[in-house]
Amino acid sequence: MLAFVRCAGGCAMALLGLGCAQLFGFDKVYEPEDQISAGGGAAGSAVGSGGDDAGDPCEILAVLPGETLALSTIDDMEDGDTRISGGNGANPWAGFWFEDNDESPEGTQEPADPADLVSTLDPPRGASTKAVHTSADDGFLLWGAGVGFHLDDEAYYDASEYRGLTFWARAEEGSTRKMKVLFIDQQTYHMGGICNDAEGECNNHFHKPVMLESDWKHFKIPVECLKQEPYGKQLLAPALERLWAIEFFFDKELAFDIRIDDVAFYR
Repeated sequence: MLAFVRCAGGCAMALLGLGCAQLFGFDKVYEPEDQISAGGGAAGSAVGSGGDDAGDPCEILAVLPGETLALSTIDDMEDGDTRISGGNGANPWAGFWFEDNDESPEGTQEPADPADLVSTLDPPRGASTKAVHTSADDGFLLWGAGVGFHLDDEAYYDASEYRGLTFWARAEEGSTRKMKVLFIDQQTYHMGGICNDAEGECNNHFHKPVMLESDWKHFKIPVECLKQEPYGKQLLAPALERLWAIEFFFDKELAFDIRIDDVAFYR
């Protein structure tokens, strides 16, 4: 069992007396995979549109019109707080949303208090009236910044029954559009006891980049589309039965202003 304390804003962390960035383990440099697409490009470009990859689910990364998925909602934000509770019967989740950044003194991430991450949508997105909202300037110079949630207060979560993750997201005017969705499991977590952090094996989390738009988009991240960067300990697949957290992440020196809503696993 893992021991946790709660930081300002409600995020639960391993009890080692370290700062938030160190505890979450994102202390390795994430370099953008594509410097052009990492920037704040023009709004409205479709992910995976056109070309030979038009039918590739790892390029489309969207819930298509008329597509039906069996969803298990993680958080719809409508309760207005950062607590995640509920889940599938005997396999519930219980965690918190958190902000995370490399703590560069030049950087600023909002909201100042992570307890305020859930805010009112104006205008609403259909029946949805609240979403997670965070922004940051380009002053995080080591590895970047993001927002995420963990799924269990005291241990790893078994998400092996699910095929992937869905969520709604949008980017504000001027925001970086390329966002990485990280699945952080015991294999890559630097305190998980599997990788060797001293030898640079840890924190190479399985992830998939998506391109946000100015309008809301319903994203779908199949587990088989998750990959690692070409450094650190290379693994065959994410350990979904030992999932620690999911984060929506931006590389260093990239300013962003995003909203995330209706996060769910799907079967």
